[in-house]
Amino acid sequence: MSTDVPVDKVLEKVVEAIANQPTAESNKEQNQTKCLHHFGYLAELPKSSSIPEECFFCPKVVECIAKQ
Repeated sequence: MSTDVPVDKVLEKVVEAIANQPTAESNKEQNQTKCLHHFGYLAELPKSSSIPEECFFCPKVVECIAKQ
């Protein structure tokens, strides 16, 4: 496959595309959901209680359970 575009122009476009990607922090902020309880709620929950369904989808569920 042959093109008439110089390699430096292609690399320039690639670098520009990478620079315009959202950062991991901004992705994290956009995907973060509001907790209906407080952080550490699962650590305080009695063992005989059931875990609320919304907690299963939380990205911090393991940290919440292990909070001391």
